[in-house]
Amino acid sequence: MNIIESERCRLPLALQPSELLIDDDCPLCVMSAQEAAAGISIGFQHFDGSHMDEDFAFSFYQTREEWEEEKRRREEFDRDFNRRRKEREARIAAGENPAIVDAALGFDYASEFGESEDLSGPRLVG
Repeated sequence: MNIIESERCRLPLALQPSELLIDDDCPLCVMSAQEAAAGISIGFQHFDGSHMDEDFAFSFYQTREEWEEEKRRREEFDRDFNRRRKEREARIAAGENPAIVDAALGFDYASEFGESEDLSGPRLVG
């Protein structure tokens, strides 16, 4: 629990040189471990959420209720998105203009994907 709380507070957790050696055959891992052992550099542990279970214990939510609400919201979003994606593919396959289909189905790439650049056009992201 201390590690999770430290990560939530963004407190750096220094690694031992041996912990930096993830792969003996990786030159960067070996170099990082050697530099840390020599006192030249330091490595920090961090969690980016990749390759982690989606269980509450590994979440960034303070309460199980918050986690369950987010899980329900995400599942609802995924169902709706997948329904619209299938409809989009069917309509485009039937010969409709992709830009018109996107507008009709409410695909707004910038707002749905948090992108600031223009992602308009016939491609579906995600």
